[in-house]
Amino acid sequence: MDPYLQIGLQRAAIEQGTTGEMVGKINQLRDFEGVATAKLLRLLTGVSLVEEPKIKPSDQEVRFKLQITPDALTGQYRQIACDVTITDSGQETHQQTGDGVLRIDLQRN
Repeated sequence: MDPYLQIGLQRAAIEQGTTGEMVGKINQLRDFEGVATAKLLRLLTGVSLVEEPKIKPSDQEVRFKLQITPDALTGQYRQIACDVTITDSGQETHQQTGDGVLRIDLQRN
């Protein structure tokens, strides 16, 4: 089955102990009805997705709100991917897309 969309995850940099965003640019490849949900995969310990964003067929981008704990390890983390769940004709389909980089910085005092 051909994919419904591609998401190009942009690099993000977030400080320890704060909340930030990772943005994905959407390239729709096939039409779908309704609303899809998305979540990030391969997040490291100390990084959590605040809520799974919804994607409508007309959306150009998706924003992932991330919470970083104060004790999250600093550094650059690659291969963060996106799992998209689309319901088409009553059947739920999962699709993985994207390849992003998240940098965790020291918290400024």
